[in-house]
Amino acid sequence: MFEPTAPDPSITTITTAERQALREYLGNCVDNELFSDPQPLLFVLMLAGEKPAIAFDPRNEAFPEYPFAARQGVRDLCETFDLALETRLGTPFWVVAPVHGRLDLLPTSNRSERSQAWERRLGVVFGYPPKAVESFVARSEDWMAARERVRNEQFSAEEMADVGLLGYRCENTKEGYEIAIQDGRRVRHRLEQLAEKWDLPELQTLLKAHRDYLLDRIKRENPIS
Repeated sequence: MFEPTAPDPSITTITTAERQALREYLGNCVDNELFSDPQPLLFVLMLAGEKPAIAFDPRNEAFPEYPFAARQGVRDLCETFDLALETRLGTPFWVVAPVHGRLDLLPTSNRSERSQAWERRLGVVFGYPPKAVESFVARSEDWMAARERVRNEQFSAEEMADVGLLGYRCENTKEGYEIAIQDGRRVRHRLEQLAEKWDLPELQTLLKAHRDYLLDRIKRENPIS
């Protein structure tokens, strides 16, 4: 199978226009309480070089200045950062990347029924770990969700909340979760760092709200004294 490549070069500085566009987008997400959606966090991680590409599903609430035209809002936001974007027939989302070369890896098939090879290739585009891709493709019937691992006292709710920041389903093993916890914790610290470095208080608000959402969901389904 294809192997993930390193993320494309990140932006090292952020211009006034880029900061304004990012604060407006993130601010809209805060104002409309899109706290269950990791998309804005993943977008920032892509800009910072932590992810080679993301799936961007246009949401009207994130672009209220474009009534009923959220896709135009996505285009304009990506144009501000000179990002490449493309979609495929039958998929509701844009694939966004720092360079067009990443989009050349996209599956060319437009079939509604996606093969395992199609899914593997898409996983490579997004830079997911090979074992995580294989775990997703296998769709194991003995999958143990995060809440179950908390209930079984393998991990804490806080650790599982960090896993939820990754944007993909990790390898379906205890060892896979241990790696994912470390990666998720690093992602959280990186986002906190970027919020301060790029002067994005909206990012800090979104990060906290999204993690609180994940914690509440896990604890609500796992009443632990």
